[in-house]
Amino acid sequence: RNAYSFNQDLSSWDVSNVTNMENMFLNANALSDENKCLIADAYQSNDSWPYGDCCVWVVGGVVDCAGNCNGDSVIDDCGVCGGNNNSMVDDCGNCLNTTRVITGNANLENAIVGVYTNQGLVRVDFQAPPTVLDNSGSTITLPVSVGSNFVSGSISSSFGSSALMVNGISLDGTTGSIKYQSIQNNDYYGILIYFDNEASADSSYDVLTAADLNGSSITINLYDIDDTDGYVIEDWCATEGYTYVPDDNFEQALIDLGYDDVLDNSVVTDSISGVTSLTISNYQDEESFISDLTGIQDFTALTYLHCSYNSLTALDLSSNTALTELRCFSNELTALDVSANTALVELHCGKNELTSLDVSNNTVLTSLGAQRNSFTSLDLSYNTSLVYLYLKEGALTSLDVSNNTALEYLDCHTNAITSLDVSNNTALDELRCHNNELTALDVSNNTALTSLYCYGNQLTALGVSANTALNILWCSGNALTTLDVSTNTSLTDLRCANNDLTGLDLSTNTALGILYCYNNALTALDVSANTSLAYFGTENNNITSLDVSANKALEELRCHNNQLTYLNMRNGVTDSLTT
Repeated sequence: RNAYSFNQDLSSWDVSNVTNMENMFLNANALSDENKCLIADAYQSNDSWPYGDCCVWVVGGVVDCAGNCNGDSVIDDCGVCGGNNNSMVDDCGNCLNTTRVITGNANLENAIVGVYTNQGLVRVDFQAPPTVLDNSGSTITLPVSVGSNFVSGSISSSFGSSALMVNGISLDGTTGSIKYQSIQNNDYYGILIYFDNEASADSSYDVLTAADLNGSSITINLYDIDDTDGYVIEDWCATEGYTYVPDDNFEQALIDLGYDDVLDNSVVTDSISGVTSLTISNYQDEESFISDLTGIQDFTALTYLHCSYNSLTALDLSSNTALTELRCFSNELTALDVSANTALVELHCGKNELTSLDVSNNTVLTSLGAQRNSFTSLDLSYNTSLVYLYLKEGALTSLDVSNNTALEYLDCHTNAITSLDVSNNTALDELRCHNNELTALDVSNNTALTSLYCYGNQLTALGVSANTALNILWCSGNALTTLDVSTNTSLTDLRCANNDLTGLDLSTNTALGILYCYNNALTALDVSANTSLAYFGTENNNITSLDVSANKALEELRCHNNQLTYLNMRNGVTDSLTT
């Protein structure tokens, strides 16, 4: 009971013949940690040992040392420890410092969770022969993140106990790091996991390599284990406080912005976690193109990201839930998941290789730019706040904007859209639907329209009498036979070329500055009221008489290929005309 007398060299102590050890170490709290485990080790061979196969020193309900669990059934024995509560273990010494083949999920769980709930002080070395490993192609690569003194990673639940080894393992926080050493020889594969301040391993193996990967994106090899199979995990570690940035151009951009100092594939997390705005676009600088934005997940406060003009093929922003504006156009993205970015107000992802885009979760979007992609349809039914919509030069065959009643600007030109209903979009100020396959277009409800571009379609009729606010009307390249612009007194730019018009009344359009009506079937045209006309093209018609004497602002006149017998150009600006 006088524990102080045991604080000496006990390395060769032999108690194999002791027959009664009841209460022998009742007050053993004064023993040194080393001697506690030496005594435990010595007593393992003595049948009179009263504490079971695991050494448990109980002092006032606190377990000081779990001992050295030797024996062939190490996990079975130590997984129970006689029912003792080891949750208060604060010094494990060489506990579980032996290598054993682990068989079965239950045993593994007992060793890791059941015994040492304060795992921050446990060192475990598991080993399994390759003959019992079933890889099944189960290899996962993920960014390992460290925060609040724990390591986490998204591991499928189908891997059972393997997740116990990777997820939710507490750290003491004193060093904030995990040390990793991998063991391999011809017969066995294993892993040594060190928590807290453990720094070295028992190098009793043929090959022993060490790595501290500083929060890197690690490949984790996960193996299925049956009740009778062995088990091993390999290749993972993380260092708290660092973010892995594998792309040198991305890291260099962060260095240039003052968030990093050395090109070493890691950035101090605290230096980026509070950043709210990040611009890393590389317009016309291909040598600086960023191809991998790994590390962006730790910019957790980011509200604005501009990463356009790069060579990104993937972009994971699932951790950047504060984003309100994303500009990632002119990349090589084939997919873009913004389902977690519900705060997005502006999304500009044009000129990529997207074959689909889901913005159903982005209900507060006011501006969406997804032009020059490859998707043929886009569901905008949930985006009722949209004001600006850019979908030009894509592969759309249809477009439903009936729910987008707040739209003021719609650009869907150069697609393959066959019909477009804008009757609900009464706030529309500008509509660009040219170069599609429209056969009809009703804009009678769009009384706020100031600009309408509908050229290059298959329209046979166009009514704009309700659109009295129109300043610009481009309707060339259709099959129009008539065009009434008498109520459009604010028109400054009218382009109605390449149609089948036989007549055109411009008497009320006194503000016209540009008029292109060439390639029609006009036989007469009166422009005497259009005194502001500066650019006038009426070539390739059947006009026999033309008087531009009142058009003293003319800078360009084209009237060739007509049947003119009379042309009055006495406007005082003839010498300066471009014809």
